[in-house]
Amino acid sequence: MAKRQTYSDFEARIKESLKDYKNEKITTDLGEFRGKPNDMVLPDKYDDEHCETPAMLYSGIIDEWKAIQSKCKYKYKPHIYSYKHIASSQTACVNLFIPILTSASANDILKKSGIAPKDFDHIDRDSLYKGFKFEFGENNLLEKSGIKTDADVAIAYINNNNEKCLWLIEHKLTETDFTHCGGYKSDSEKMKANTQYKENCTQCSMAEILANPDLCYYHAVSKFKYWNIMNKYGKEFFSGKYDDDGCPFRQGMNQLWRNQLIAMALEKDSENDYTHVCFSVVKHPDNPSLDKSIEKYKKLTNNSPKFSVFSSLDLIRAAKGVADLSDWLTWYTKVYRITND
Repeated sequence: MAKRQTYSDFEARIKESLKDYKNEKITTDLGEFRGKPNDMVLPDKYDDEHCETPAMLYSGIIDEWKAIQSKCKYKYKPHIYSYKHIASSQTACVNLFIPILTSASANDILKKSGIAPKDFDHIDRDSLYKGFKFEFGENNLLEKSGIKTDADVAIAYINNNNEKCLWLIEHKLTETDFTHCGGYKSDSEKMKANTQYKENCTQCSMAEILANPDLCYYHAVSKFKYWNIMNKYGKEFFSGKYDDDGCPFRQGMNQLWRNQLIAMALEKDSENDYTHVCFSVVKHPDNPSLDKSIEKYKKLTNNSPKFSVFSSLDLIRAAKGVADLSDWLTWYTKVYRITND
C-alpha cells in the first residue's frame, strides 16, 4: 500500500517546483519576509508599485487580466503578496480559472469535470465579466447584510430551468487550513480588552450564540451580521453533527461558514437575481491539510449539495485535449506540480 502523502511532502515538492520556475524565468534574487531573506518571496522591484502584472501570472492571460483590471466594476484588489509571493493562492486562482473560463470549451470542461453544480447548463456570459468575477464580495446586498467576506471567484450560470444562478468558489494552494475566526485567534489590544469573547468561543455552543449573538465578538464588537443571517437562514443548514465543544466556527470552518453565508444571503434575498447559489472549495490535489476542516464542515451541513469540494486536477483532466489550452496545461501542471495522468 502506498504511503499517504503528508503536508510536509506536498510542501517540499511544490516549493521546489515554484522556486525552480522563479529562478529560471523571473530572478534568482531573494526577497524579504518579515525582515529576513526568503526564497519564496520576490524582491520589491516585483511588487505592484513597480510592475504592471504579477510576475507569476501566466503569460497567455496577461491581456485578459489587464482587461479585467481596467474595468472598475469587475477589477479585484490583489492581496498584499499576490505580486511578490511565488506561492500566492490568489495568483494561482487567476492562473487556473481565466484560461478555462475564457475558453470556447468552458461549458464542456465544467460539465466533463463533474464538479459543476448539478443543474449547470452554461456560463451566463451576460453577467459579471464574461460570466465570472474574482474576489466577489462588493455587492449592495452583501454590504447591507453586514458580510465582510469575498469568494475567490464567482461564476454566473444559467441552469437547466433557464434560471440565473451563481457558483461561489474558494481557492486554496499551500494553506494548512482555512482562515480562523479573527475574534478567536487575535491577540490585539482590542481583543485583550474583551477577553470574555475568546472564552465564549470555547464555552458557548452554536445554539447559545444563536439565542444571544452578542456572545460573539464578530457580532457585539465588529458589528458583523453573520449571526443575523444564521438566525434567518442557517439553523437548519448547520444542524448536523459537531463533536467538539464551543462555537464550531472559531477555527478552520470559519471561512467556509462565511462563504456559505454569502451564498445564503444572495439566494434568499428577494432583491437578488440569482435563483440558486452554491459554494465550493477547490484545492491542490496533493494538499491533505484542509481535509480535516472540510470533513467536519460536511458533517455539520449534513452533506448538503449546496457545498462541494474538488481539486484543480479535476479541471485539468477535463481540459486535456482542448487545443487552445494545451500550452496553459503544460505550464500550469509544471509550475504547480500537478501530475496530469
